[in-house]
Amino acid sequence: MITDVLYKLVLMGDSGSGKSCILRRMNGESFDPNHVSTIGVDFKMIQRQEAGYNFKLVLFPLDRLFG
Repeated sequence: MITDVLYKLVLMGDSGSGKSCILRRMNGESFDPNHVSTIGVDFKMIQRQEAGYNFKLVLFPLDRLFG
C-alpha cells in the first residue's frame, strides 16, 4: 500500500494516564485492565483507506519529560 497521507502524533502525559491503552483501542485491540506501564519506547502504526486515499497514522506515547 502506497501512503498518500502520513500523520505522526505524540501523546504526552503522566505515567499510568492511559496513553498506551488509547493506542490499543485505536488499533482495534481490547482494553486490558492488567496492562503494565510502558518502559522505553512504544509506538503503533495504523493504516486506513478512506475516500480513495491511503492514510498512515504513527502514534508515540511519551511520559511527561518535564515536571
